[in-house]
Amino acid sequence: MALKINKIEWALNLAAWLGYIFIACFGLGAYWERYDEINLAMLWLSFPMAYFTNLLWLMPSFFKPKKWITYFLLLALLFVSIESLRVIFFIIKNGNQDTGFLQQFQTFFLDENELFVPVFFGFLFSFAYSSARSWLTNIKLLEQLKTEKLSAELAFLKSQVNPHFLFNTLNNIYSLALEENAENTANAIVELAGLMRYNLHDSQSDFIELSKELNFIKNYIELQQLRITDKNDVKCHFIHDPDQEKKMLIAPMILIPFVENAFKHGIHPNEKSFVNISVDIKTTTLVLKIENSYLPQYEQAPSAVGLKNVEERLQKIYPQRHTLSLNKHEGVFYTQVSLNLL
Repeated sequence: MALKINKIEWALNLAAWLGYIFIACFGLGAYWERYDEINLAMLWLSFPMAYFTNLLWLMPSFFKPKKWITYFLLLALLFVSIESLRVIFFIIKNGNQDTGFLQQFQTFFLDENELFVPVFFGFLFSFAYSSARSWLTNIKLLEQLKTEKLSAELAFLKSQVNPHFLFNTLNNIYSLALEENAENTANAIVELAGLMRYNLHDSQSDFIELSKELNFIKNYIELQQLRITDKNDVKCHFIHDPDQEKKMLIAPMILIPFVENAFKHGIHPNEKSFVNISVDIKTTTLVLKIENSYLPQYEQAPSAVGLKNVEERLQKIYPQRHTLSLNKHEGVFYTQVSLNLL
């Protein structure tokens, strides 16, 4: 878009006000002779009152959330309030002292004025403006999403390695490790091949079976345990139901960065360190809890795909359906992720 949305918003607002001024000055010119200053003032003020009330409060709070009954009731209440205000001012200035206030109010309410017209245009112009702004915002958001998707696809193509070449190479290294009786190395290669197969194939779907994601996490933990020493302590506790997990879906690779971060920053072979991981699934909610030692003296440079990227994915995939807590306290880093999978 050549123009920024905020400039277009100014143009839309200006068009609304010029349209109303044109109607008030030319289309409703008879007001100048028929009504006194109280009615004329309310006729002019009723448009901005209706315009801004509908635009800034009623539309975002009730119309867009589809609370139709409340919205239309408040529209009627606003019109009655503006008309009541006009009548009160009129009685104060022109009222008959010998007649009761309530009787005068009933007499002058909706009498000899056309307040409905500017109020109607206030609602109409604010509705048109809000709809135009939403339309322009959606266009800009769609263009942004297309750009981000294209950038992600290009980044993926640049980073992707031919899977056949990769797995053939791993098989050759695996055979070499068996010939040299390096059993731990061979097991590590098998675990790595499984992780990479999941990363290259299964994780390309938008959602996968929860059981596959949890198996991927378990395999990753087993691979990490090959490098731990007597000074390291790794504990895992999974409370789950395999049959239930096959029925539940989750965004792939959404949990593993937290586990990876725990091993990356919490385990060092030459220091007493630990990682505790637990996964609990209750009905449709998954809770991942991680506690790991925090060793700032061995702090590594942040990776390209860090926790910030995962937080953005959570916001986009599970809006209003997740909680994330990251805290450090007395040498321990605490992570808790809660996901509503339905």
